[in-house]
Amino acid sequence: MLLYDVTIVLTAMMAGFMLSYCLTIGRYFNYLLETAKYDGFSAYYSPFRREKRVPRQYAVCVLGQFIIAVLSLFFSWQSGTWLARMGAVLPLFLLLAAHRLTGFGKSEEGINSGRMSDTMRRIYLKWNLPLHFSYFLLYFAASLFLIWSR
Repeated sequence: MLLYDVTIVLTAMMAGFMLSYCLTIGRYFNYLLETAKYDGFSAYYSPFRREKRVPRQYAVCVLGQFIIAVLSLFFSWQSGTWLARMGAVLPLFLLLAAHRLTGFGKSEEGINSGRMSDTMRRIYLKWNLPLHFSYFLLYFAASLFLIWSR
């Protein structure tokens, strides 16, 4: 049961992170691009991101939730909550697919690294907030489903 509880907490944490991103840093990044303040990325965010190993820390959180959700699913396959646990595994797959299919993943990496083009800016501005809000909804729905299925 502890693994199930941790899955709920981590899935809800991911939902909160995605919503917070939409309200704060994601909106700020869009502002930088919309107002042509590109040095906000190249001179400031990119070095910070690299020096503080932000991608690695982000990956630990995202993959941590996913790994716990997979373990929870694996150890409960015979229980009646396997469908809810499957719901906690799916958001990462959907996130990765959406990033790939829209081209947002490549644009995001380029912009956050301080290497950008007009095409990257256009794709980033089009998809940044809608995708992250969709991820919030996926993780939030998965959290609610986990709680409801308890």
